[in-house]
Amino acid sequence: MLATNERDHAWMDEGINLYHERRYSRLFYPDVFDRELPPFFRKYSRMGMALATYLAFARIDRDEVSDQPVENQHVAAYWIGAYVKPPLALEQLEAYVGQSRLDAAIQAYFRQWQGKHPRPEDFRQVLEQALGQSLG
Repeated sequence: MLATNERDHAWMDEGINLYHERRYSRLFYPDVFDRELPPFFRKYSRMGMALATYLAFARIDRDEVSDQPVENQHVAAYWIGAYVKPPLALEQLEAYVGQSRLDAAIQAYFRQWQGKHPRPEDFRQVLEQALGQSLG
């Protein structure tokens, strides 16, 4: 219902959807969600698979800007930029502003842009307005 340009801004489709999917999975399937990392890793860290993957990728200096056309990205960088970093960023924002405030902001974004072609700056502008603070 939001006509984002997935070729140019894949994170706006995949990442926002995956943020909600991860919330749903944590709520309804916590045992499965918590087992995404091997037991030996979970023993020493509370991070999930997404964060571990991103950090490993960044550690080998392969991280790229998420918001660039798909054809300009290495396949692994596309995956990290579209499917890993956006839900992590939204989870951090949720922890900062609270789930109910973020939900209201995302709903405001949907109401304002449904049936239209939003761009990254539109997403940020609506969230900042709805949250009443800069996301810089």
